[in-house]
Amino acid sequence: MTEDCSSFESLLSAWLDGALTPAERARLGVHLPGCPRCRAQLDSLRVTRSLLRSSPVRVVPSDVRAVLGTTAGSSTRRLVGGPPALRVATRAAGAALAVSGFLGVTAFAVGGESEPGPGAVPVPLDVFVADHLVRTTGLPISTPAGFEVDQ
Repeated sequence: MTEDCSSFESLLSAWLDGALTPAERARLGVHLPGCPRCRAQLDSLRVTRSLLRSSPVRVVPSDVRAVLGTTAGSSTRRLVGGPPALRVATRAAGAALAVSGFLGVTAFAVGGESEPGPGAVPVPLDVFVADHLVRTTGLPISTPAGFEVDQ
C-alpha cells in the first residue's frame, strides 16, 4: 500500500459493516477505484467475514447450563464465570490448596535429618547394594555384575 493507503487501512472493515460517517465513506469511495491494494485487502476482509458468518454456532448443552446455573439466554461471560457461589467455592478451594502447599514446602525445607529412634541400628550402605545386586541380577554376591570398584 502507498503511504496514502495507511490512512484508509483502518476504515476498510468499517466500510464493510456500513459503520463509516458519510465523509469517511466519500473519501474511501474516491480512493478505492484507483488503489488495487486497498481493493485486494477489502476483498480479503469480505472473504474473512463470509467465513466467520458461515461457521457453525456452538450451543452449550442444557445439562451443562443446568449444572452451571445459567439459562439459555444468559451471556457467555456469565456462563464462563458460573454462579457466584461456585466462584466463591472455587476460590476458597484454591486458597486452601495454596496454603497447604506452602505449609508442606515450608515443613520440608525446615525439617532436617531425623534422629534414629530408640533401638534403631544403622545399616551400612554396602549391605543394601549387595542385596540389590543379588535380587536384580540373580548372581551370587561374589560376582556383582555391573558393580565396579575403584582401585
